[in-house]
Amino acid sequence: MRPNRAAKIAQETLRNSQKILDAALARNKNGVATTVEVAQARQQVAQSELNRVVAQGTERDAWQALLAAMGISASSQIKVGYAEDKPLPQTASAPTQQMIKLALSQRPDVLATYAAAQAATAGIKAAEADFLPKVYLASAVAGGDGRFDMQGLPPIGQQTSSSSILLGVTVPLYDGGIRAARVKEAESRAAVANETFQKTQEAAVREIIVAADTLQSALEANQAALNLVKTAFITYDAALESYRNGVGTITVANEAANGLLYAQQASTDAHAAALIAAANLAFVMGKMTHVDQE
Repeated sequence: MRPNRAAKIAQETLRNSQKILDAALARNKNGVATTVEVAQARQQVAQSELNRVVAQGTERDAWQALLAAMGISASSQIKVGYAEDKPLPQTASAPTQQMIKLALSQRPDVLATYAAAQAATAGIKAAEADFLPKVYLASAVAGGDGRFDMQGLPPIGQQTSSSSILLGVTVPLYDGGIRAARVKEAESRAAVANETFQKTQEAAVREIIVAADTLQSALEANQAALNLVKTAFITYDAALESYRNGVGTITVANEAANGLLYAQQASTDAHAAALIAAANLAFVMGKMTHVDQE
């Protein structure tokens, strides 16, 4: 199990804090840094070490949660593909009307309500057909064979057969309003089913549009977080170098290290949010529940 992004960031922060401590010890050795500065640097290293331990513990908990969700043994060893190093686009194209129509044709909830609406519409025709005139045709064929046989005498027998065809027509004369009531009931069920189908379509379209907007916002946040990390790196390097040369203070160096940590964490969260938003858009578009038939 390789370390995830959070554990890597914690490890990098520990190394950055150690660099500040080394600079403080070197300045103290040369008599230009106080013991307070060294103590502050050691405190920063201890805090970074604690963050690293917590990150590793959180990673192990997440690993066991993954195995439990998959329903496999807690001691299983599997390979997990990490996507934190995969670059993301800065923008996402808004879904077109054609894409939305295709998505609606792939979503199980829309397909289910459409089938229910079709079945309810067919129920109207079935209710009307129950009271239409009916024509029926029946036929019957019968045959018989009687034989008397005695030894020494020629056999005596008789064969008979008969057939008949019956054609009938039934016409309902008066039903006491039953036919109209049944048709009205079927029409009411069809109206409800069609309304449910329309509402399901509208809700699905809203979900697609909202998911696309969420993905766009997540991608913009990811890009902003990447820029924040770049500037935080520059600030940390400048603060550390200034402290080594006796220009800056250890407080500024520690603040720069913490700022870099927060920027990296924000970037990791933004990257994960963008991936989640992309997965959610794929789900509401029906890409995760539809299998192309080749």
